[in-house]
Amino acid sequence: MAGNIKTNSVTLGDSATDSQNFQLRTNVDGTATLARGAAGNLGDILTVDAAGAMATPLMPFVGTAPVIESGSNANGNYVKFADGTLICTQDAILPLQAIGTKNKVETPWPIPFYTNPRVTYALLDLIGGDGSRSPVGQLMYNGVYYSGHSTASVINSYSYRSATNAAGGTGFLFNIIGIGRWKA
Repeated sequence: MAGNIKTNSVTLGDSATDSQNFQLRTNVDGTATLARGAAGNLGDILTVDAAGAMATPLMPFVGTAPVIESGSNANGNYVKFADGTLICTQDAILPLQAIGTKNKVETPWPIPFYTNPRVTYALLDLIGGDGSRSPVGQLMYNGVYYSGHSTASVINSYSYRSATNAAGGTGFLFNIIGIGRWKA
């Protein structure tokens, strides 16, 4: 906010640890800045323009937890929070299978968890095929289960009731979400 004349500032917090204090500055032009540190010297967290619109914070927050890293790679997307929380999302394709066979798809997480995450998964659709939803019903009739770990998600199925076949189909698309820790 170069060029603005500081008109008012207030320090929020009285911790002996400077990074746990904040400074709120308001300026003549109607803008405002919230910065870390009692003197506002540890970096701006967010700025608000004269119309009241919040600019993108330098360190985005979700609730009270700052996001310290987010990204994606061939294995999916991830968000790391300063409190140690890690959220990963990914897609995986479970191939079609014949009757009496076990099938699985193991996909490395975009970044590994410190310990095994809590996982939820959803069957989204059949990949390819003639448009019939019958193979999706066959897969669910057989059952699908999760057996992943801290470095990879694993979706499993055993076709003990019915084969999962589809003319021109290649497999089933799953979306997988893992929530856990990236640090102790």
